[in-house]
Amino acid sequence: MTADGTFVVTGAAGFVGSRLTAALLRAGHRVLAVDACTGPNLRVVQRARVAELSNRGARFTELDLRRVGTDDLAGLIPRGSVVVHLAALPGVRPSWGELRPGYLESNVAITRTVTAAARRAGARRLVYASSSSVYGNAPGLMSEATRTCPVSPYGRTKLGGELLVRHAATRGDLDTVVVRYFTVYGPGQRPDMAIARFVDAIHRGAPVRVFGSGRQRRDFTFVDDAVAGTLAAATRGRIGGVYNLGHGQPTRLIDVLRRLEQMTGRRLHVVHEEPAAGDPPGTHADVTRAARELGWSARVSLDDGLDRQVAAQFALNTQRRETA
Repeated sequence: MTADGTFVVTGAAGFVGSRLTAALLRAGHRVLAVDACTGPNLRVVQRARVAELSNRGARFTELDLRRVGTDDLAGLIPRGSVVVHLAALPGVRPSWGELRPGYLESNVAITRTVTAAARRAGARRLVYASSSSVYGNAPGLMSEATRTCPVSPYGRTKLGGELLVRHAATRGDLDTVVVRYFTVYGPGQRPDMAIARFVDAIHRGAPVRVFGSGRQRRDFTFVDDAVAGTLAAATRGRIGGVYNLGHGQPTRLIDVLRRLEQMTGRRLHVVHEEPAAGDPPGTHADVTRAARELGWSARVSLDDGLDRQVAAQFALNTQRRETA
């Protein structure tokens, strides 16, 4: 429990942020939920999440963190609260395109503002959500001690954010913790991500587009496990700590497709496209530290998680068709 029982969640209308906010409310915490609700093609979804979370008791503030000063943001953060900073411009592939300049602003400049505001407001702790992308093409098992060498603009900006918040911890004026997410999936996943794209194509009977051979491995982590790990880091992580949050069992994309075929009973037409820039051959989380220091490990199997995502996404797509 925080000093005053309050959490501040940036990016609270996002995929992970909305689930985290709901979990905090269920646990009896007060939550100040912050989001700009400007995600590409997601504004309607974000608004629906905001309405639902507000009905559950979250205090929502619509705020574009790119346009707010440190003092103004500090005035919103209760003293003794825990700030969980999830707001970011996501995605490896888009970071190579026309949105590339925005990644520095959204993922580094905003993190600098949030960190400074949390320090000025007297927050008890700042939890920063980073990504396995900071490891780049590192081979084999990735521990927190593995050399960080991101190969995409997105990965570089997430590492830049890490350096900012970890520096605050070394100065001793703000307690910070970093969590590195490994390919989070589940109901509500961003539509541009692999599993969401696969499931949508299956439901529509359309070809499934796969970048590269499909033999690249990903350490898929169900969203509720990522949320539980984030909460553990917020309450039990050591000052300045960095924690991998992954399942620890990487799976090839082509094997995910085979499992989806079995689950849905539908034969997939797979179309292979050019490999995406910055797409690593594999990710594999060493979660030893998270287990030892946080008492956390992933609980949802890939089969169970895929089943939940398929059911939720099929239902949502059917509902949209019927109301269109």
